[in-house]
Amino acid sequence: MSELNSNDEQRRSRKWRMILGGGQNDGTNYSLQNVDLQIDKTLEALYDAEKKGADRKSHVQTRVTIEAEKKQYFIGEEIYINHVLENVGKVSFEYHKGGDYRGATRHLSYHIEAVHEDGTEMPDPYPNQRSFGGLGGTMKLAPGEKDTERLDLLAYRRLDRPGKYRISAGKDSVPATIELVVPTREQAKKLVEELLAKGKPDGIAFNERGEIRAFRRLTHPIYLPMMTELAKGGSSSALLALGQTPDPQATKIIIELLDHPDRDFVYKVQEALYLRMPDPVLDKKLSGRSFFENENVEARSYLRNKSWRPEFAADVRKHARKCLARRDEASMFRGVFMLSCVGTAEDLPEFIAAFDFAVKDGQGKPIDKDRYPRAPGACAEFVRAAQMFVDRGAPVTAKPKTSGEKILFVEKLQRDKTFRPSDWETTFIAILKDEMDFVRAVALKCCPRPLSDSIRKTIPDLIRDSHADVQIAALNLVTDNPLPEWKTAVLEVFNQAEEEWLRNAVDNAASQLCDRLELIGLYVGLIDDPKQAKSVIKSLTFILSYSSASYGTDVYTPEKRQKCKAAWIKFIAANREKLKEYNVRFSLKDPIPIEELFPGIRFTGRDN
Repeated sequence: MSELNSNDEQRRSRKWRMILGGGQNDGTNYSLQNVDLQIDKTLEALYDAEKKGADRKSHVQTRVTIEAEKKQYFIGEEIYINHVLENVGKVSFEYHKGGDYRGATRHLSYHIEAVHEDGTEMPDPYPNQRSFGGLGGTMKLAPGEKDTERLDLLAYRRLDRPGKYRISAGKDSVPATIELVVPTREQAKKLVEELLAKGKPDGIAFNERGEIRAFRRLTHPIYLPMMTELAKGGSSSALLALGQTPDPQATKIIIELLDHPDRDFVYKVQEALYLRMPDPVLDKKLSGRSFFENENVEARSYLRNKSWRPEFAADVRKHARKCLARRDEASMFRGVFMLSCVGTAEDLPEFIAAFDFAVKDGQGKPIDKDRYPRAPGACAEFVRAAQMFVDRGAPVTAKPKTSGEKILFVEKLQRDKTFRPSDWETTFIAILKDEMDFVRAVALKCCPRPLSDSIRKTIPDLIRDSHADVQIAALNLVTDNPLPEWKTAVLEVFNQAEEEWLRNAVDNAASQLCDRLELIGLYVGLIDDPKQAKSVIKSLTFILSYSSASYGTDVYTPEKRQKCKAAWIKFIAANREKLKEYNVRFSLKDPIPIEELFPGIRFTGRDN
């Protein structure tokens, strides 16, 4: 190896000084002068600041104590505890509090444990929750100060039997001990009467539905006769209790209440029944409906296991068919959900007739541009039920005539690889050309693999379909199967698509059919279009490495669009080879004209 020159030595010495953190005795024997001396002083200051910060953190001492408001509770009472965070050290410290509850059943940043006297660790009734924020901020505790938060214990742990419980915030906390006892009938009656005497809804004792919140805890069998009597009289609070009671007798009562004369009350009864139905989602036979919809799988699985019995299915199916016969969207949704849980072949005639109605009723209605998927009315729930009918072996006609029959047919083709009746492909292609938009879209999602030549030939027309959701389904098929013969149709839509979800789908399909430089060129070609400019410039951000961005894209005038497009043409000419490489992105620190390429967009950086 060649000897290091003096510049190399100086660079190496600087690196060692940075590694060693500055100071006089760093072992480099390098005499600092001018700018180097200033850099060294800066390093020393930074190092000292970090050291002081570390020393400060090492002196922070806290203690968490759990305090019970009472030593003994009846099963069915609300149980609140105080979580006390105390600064027992000699220095102040800051911590974040709040911002952890919106969309959840509790504050998610607190960890609470409960252990029964027999050693059983009590389960979390609502695990795996998501929070969408909420009010919060930075708090500061000086030495000797305390922060106390009152928490609903039963939102953190399920305490469903009598005995003593050790309540803590983990092994290093100071625990509390409480005892739960089963009340006598007289004591239970008094507790219920006290809750009913709270008066009119005040926003604290009552929830947004006008139900007394505390009734959700009255789930022990001792309360069942009282809750039954009150619910038959139309008490929503008592129904809330029945809905949470893990007992088959509660399920039987809820099903009987489906015949209550008050239609609005019956809607609440249906919701109580939903919590304990054998929903296929609970066993992962169906996927969740939406990322933003909490299916409460653990809590509902607990209720199903404790309180559902097969003999309940017949009465539920009978009620489900009544719901379908009403033909309004809400009733059909609830009825078809019940059939997705327990429906049999005997329910198919009513199911298909209602499905036909739902598809026809949704035909031609404006699409919801704020979300996707966006099946009309209750149609998406009908599809889920159709999938479960197929999986349970319900008969599917090989010559479907109605919308419901056609969707059952295509779902059967997709889910049962042995179902290939005579001339099935001709039937399937006819369904791909059906007059009903929703039928075409579902059929595209069910295209059997591998795709035959005759099916492949129908796809370009569906990519160009008059309905955006049919186009999206066809483009998603292209993304998964990027066949060159579909490229012409994809690029036609690429140059025309304006609706957001269609734009996303065609972008994904084009990215599978075009090389990277070609795709960039296609986007740049659309910057002139005032309806497309903002979305395509946003799409072009894929060439950058960044953490986040604010998309205030400013291309509102022809002059600004022309300037932006010219900048892109110049940028492409100067960086053609790098732009061809799929895994290469430009850093925000690279010498590129970011403000000209992405006018109005503000990026926060991430180095390559």
